[in-house]
Amino acid sequence: MQGFDILWCGKYSQDWENEPHQHNFFQLIAVSGGEGVATTGEETHVMRRGDILIVAPSQTHGICRKKDCREPLRIYDVKFDVQDSSLFLKLSAMPNVIRVAEFESLKVYFNLIMKESEQKLPFYTQTISSYYWMVLVTLLRSNSGLDTPDLVFTANADKENADEARQEDISPMRKAEQYIQENYIHHITLNDLSRVASSNKTTLTQMFKEAYGTTPLQYIIQVRLQKAKELLVSTNTSVSEISECVGFQSVHYFSRFFKEKEGYSPLEYRMHFRGNQFYSF
Repeated sequence: MQGFDILWCGKYSQDWENEPHQHNFFQLIAVSGGEGVATTGEETHVMRRGDILIVAPSQTHGICRKKDCREPLRIYDVKFDVQDSSLFLKLSAMPNVIRVAEFESLKVYFNLIMKESEQKLPFYTQTISSYYWMVLVTLLRSNSGLDTPDLVFTANADKENADEARQEDISPMRKAEQYIQENYIHHITLNDLSRVASSNKTTLTQMFKEAYGTTPLQYIIQVRLQKAKELLVSTNTSVSEISECVGFQSVHYFSRFFKEKEGYSPLEYRMHFRGNQFYSF
């Protein structure tokens, strides 16, 4: 039984500071070099090599390079959705930041995941899931000393509690956020989001400001910008095509906006961060 779906994985150096945000899936960030600062809710964590950040669904979080560290923050990043209720609860109960003695072994699994994602050989998704199971098992054992029999997760264990935890995600804002993630390449209005979320515009805007510190329409721009960065470093797609792919109406506006937000033009960003890897599933 797989128990989860990997949605996205990446291996990159992060010099930017992302805004505090939430999403309705788990995220695991493993620091392989440099130093960073992560926030989870009201807590702040200094992240060093070997530290692993685990973010549960609907948890506000962010991460950036530590300002007094001259070395880039190098990380492995996996976003995944959990179906197995017992696994969902065990991961949700873990501390946000943990350190494992077997980090070099985890690096091997992360690199194998990235290699399989790049090559896309037959059965690569199943292979990736197998490698990622080893990552999760290592973390769970490290955190609680579980042995192998305890790591056999069943769909019925603690199902009511897990279902209740999942219900917290189905808020108007979560519905709007999911709609944005699925339709960001199209023109989206506040009326569209209000209709999808079955909420009035004022309430929905207030929810986004409380969760992300920004409005729904500004959040759409942030999503488009992140998608553009992924395409710039992981594909050879032209800037004009990327602009269109992520929902900008004009490549000239996209280039000016990108430069203003990132400090690099799209082509400069591609050259500077070319070694980064991103894969969506």
